[in-house]
Amino acid sequence: MSSKSDRFLGTAAAVLTAGLLCAMSFAIAQQTTSRAAAAMERDAQVLRGGDVTVQSIVENLKPLRTRAMRQPLLITFETGSSKLTPQSRATLDKVGQALKTDSLAEFGFIVEGHADPRGGDRLNQPLSLARANSVCVYLVQEHQIDPHRLGSVGKGSSELLNTDDVTAPENRRVTIVTNLK
Repeated sequence: MSSKSDRFLGTAAAVLTAGLLCAMSFAIAQQTTSRAAAAMERDAQVLRGGDVTVQSIVENLKPLRTRAMRQPLLITFETGSSKLTPQSRATLDKVGQALKTDSLAEFGFIVEGHADPRGGDRLNQPLSLARANSVCVYLVQEHQIDPHRLGSVGKGSSELLNTDDVTAPENRRVTIVTNLK
């Protein structure tokens, strides 16, 4: 009889322990999800152009010791175009100021051009490169950034930000990546 009681108590303890572990895991997952949601909202705010300052750009582009930093600014383009919009020029003016700061003066940067999937790869690959090049040209001409500090690459439609709406403006963009040599 005591053997059955011991097994029952052991089973009950195991079930309770498993339940507590599940509850703890759920609470941790909820906390992590909440933090991730808050971080995503902050990123979305930056993408919408809110709170973008020269200092926030400097902080986002300053690399860590082991990895490059990617600036999530939304420098967008009209469909099928590599012409900068007035809003994009205003953002790039802040980027130009940031690239001149002492914190970033020693670094090079890769400007990655992106396109939405309309038009196919044959059209989007050169278009995304043209977008990256237009940003580089603007930074060199308007802000006297040394062209040797800037590189450009076209990513086509391979890295969509908004996969729910593939034609969304944020998929027609450039991203600036710190180049760690």
